Amino acid sequence: MLGRIPVNLNYTASSDVIASCAKQCEVDVVITSKAFVERFPKLEIPGRPVFLEDILQLPRITEKVFAFFLALGMPQNLLRKAIGAMPGRRSIDDLATVIFSSGSTGDPKGVMLSHYNIASNIQQVSQVFMLDSGDRILGILPFFHSFGFMAAL
Repeated sequence: MLGRIPVNLNYTASSDVIASCAKQCEVDVVITSKAFVERFPKLEIPGRPVFLEDILQLPRITEKVFAFFLALGMPQNLLRKAIGAMPGRRSIDDLATVIFSSGSTGDPKGVMLSHYNIASNIQQVSQVFMLDSGDRILGILPFFHSFGFMAAL
């Protein structure tokens, strides 16, 4: 609803490559975890890191209850304004995410995927695997991989 575009950075790449990818997409905030940063101490995080552990502690129960009733009873256009969403209608052709190529021919290049791209991939996979509500999937590919983003996420 906010019109933000997620960019999944490849943490297995060098810090220079990660910085290049972040610069291409003008990334200013990186959502990560303290446990992840401790596990990869040499990794340089571009932009301002926001840690999941800190975010999870933020909303108090009263804030959660207020947000629930706000979302339940407020019309969508007013809710969008209240949370600071970008004006205008959203389309399936809008940009959904940017993933990066492997960089085998130089710096990785950003690949812009629309909501339609992702939805059509999901449709194709569902025709092949024919999953139903009783099935479970274990996603082992990282989110910076196109199939990992689409299938696992």
